Amino acid sequence: MPLADLNISGTIPPEIGYLTGVSDLTMARNRILSGSLPGELFKLTLLEDIRIFGNSLTGTLPADIGDLTLLTYLAIQENNFVGTLPTTIGNLVLLERWFVGENEFSGPIP
Repeated sequence: MPLADLNISGTIPPEIGYLTGVSDLTMARNRILSGSLPGELFKLTLLEDIRIFGNSLTGTLPADIGDLTLLTYLAIQENNFVGTLPTTIGNLVLLERWFVGENEFSGPIP
C-alpha cells in the first residue's frame, strides 16, 4: 500500500489494523506524519515490508514489532523514535534489510 510523498499529516490511525491482508506498507517521506506507531500496526502479521521513513514519528519502537515474523524489510529511519530497540527484533528471523538510523535510539543493538 504505497502512501509515499503525499504530504500526509496527522497520525497513523488505529484503523490501520483493519488492513489484515496487507503485506507491504509504505508511508515514507511525508515529513508531517507524526505521533507514535499504533499497536494495531503490529497485528498486521502478513507484513513483509514496512517503509515509514522520512516522517516525524515519535515514541518508542514497541516490543510487538517481534510479532511481524514475516518481515523481510524494515525502514524506519529519519523519524524521531527514542529509547532502546526491543529485543523482540530477534524474532524477525526473515529480516534481510533494516534501516533505523537518524532517530534517537540508545543502548545496544539486540
